Amino acid sequence: QDLFPRLVAAARRQRVRSRTFTAGIALVSAAAAVAVALILPGLLPGPAQHPVAELTLSQVVPSALSADVELVAHDWGTSVDMTCRYAGDYRAPDVAAVTYGLYVTDSSGDTTQLATWTALPGRTVTASGTTSLTIDEIRTVDVRALGTGTVLLAGSP
Repeated sequence: QDLFPRLVAAARRQRVRSRTFTAGIALVSAAAAVAVALILPGLLPGPAQHPVAELTLSQVVPSALSADVELVAHDWGTSVDMTCRYAGDYRAPDVAAVTYGLYVTDSSGDTTQLATWTALPGRTVTASGTTSLTIDEIRTVDVRALGTGTVLLAGSP
């Protein structure tokens, strides 16, 4: 008769120890997870941040064109992304498509063609190109009529 109460007490102590151990492990695991979540992001490299210059090109010669340009710096140079709008109605009589070019001129005066496209009035064109120049080395970005070489739009970063 003495044995049963002692067995029950021993079983109860074992359950308490087991629950305490399990709760301790869960608490340590949760603390480790919080620590990793707080510390690890600071150790991992994040996405590369690329400096960006945005500009609206100004009319050099009156035309139906307008354009916005985004220059994005990279380790290897600069990407140039342009949205060019051509006002007017492409369905109008005697409307002819015109071919344009996107150019950059560096600080020493050298010019590089980055893209060409053909546009009609009433249309929007996106053109992109790249250059080994840094944003700081780009003096101007311009749009030219390829047939004449006339600079229609220009801007500086």
